[in-house]
Amino acid sequence: MILDNLLILSILLVFLTAIVGTFARRRRKDRVLRDIDDFDITLKRKGKASVWGQAKVFSNGIEFLFKQPYKNRRNNSATSFLLYKQEYQEVEGLFRFHDDLSEDKQKIRRRSVDAVINKRWYLVLGRLISNFLNTFRDAINESMGLLLTRVRGQSLDSSDAHMKQLSTTATSLLGEAYDPILEHHIGDSVILEQKLDDGKVEYVGTLHEYSESWISLYDCRLEEDGKQREVDVYLPRTITWLRNAGIKKNAAE
Repeated sequence: MILDNLLILSILLVFLTAIVGTFARRRRKDRVLRDIDDFDITLKRKGKASVWGQAKVFSNGIEFLFKQPYKNRRNNSATSFLLYKQEYQEVEGLFRFHDDLSEDKQKIRRRSVDAVINKRWYLVLGRLISNFLNTFRDAINESMGLLLTRVRGQSLDSSDAHMKQLSTTATSLLGEAYDPILEHHIGDSVILEQKLDDGKVEYVGTLHEYSESWISLYDCRLEEDGKQREVDVYLPRTITWLRNAGIKKNAAE
């Protein structure tokens, strides 16, 4: 009777974790791109015209909502532009120009900047947990797999792929990409180097966040139409590297 209950519990755990894992993966947004959600953003792509609109971030892409309908070259009216995850390799950068933002959006942005630079305790704790899960992901997965196998009342050798998938899913829902060098310089002044088809570009600003696919800087300055503009930049990591570090914002580091 007890073994039957454990087997039923095991099956329920696998079933529920599969549902939760699938749901979470399909709704989970990149932690860098979450920062541009609902903000006016300029999208620059390789060899293509720039796109400007209010960004709506999804797990599988970004929609840019236009302020007013736009007539494309085929004279069809469009109210938004969709960039799918599979097209991210075309992106040179996403840019949040400060003078494009309303007063309310400026306040929201400033709170985010302050939280990063001042290293708020809840952000620090969240990152420590996430980094721990990533650093010891394999060990945690094996331990969870062993525990769940014992719950099923079977030997480790006889455990199936569902148990392994269950433990992997559980840690992947909490963990994020971890880079020791980038983590060390969060909130610091840095220089990012980007390699484009026509040469290299440097961005100077405060390192805000990174993920497996993206890296972002606050408080950069770019020349646009002959004038300097303040901007936050979001760059694909496939063509962008942290090249130089500046003065640390937190002298205690």
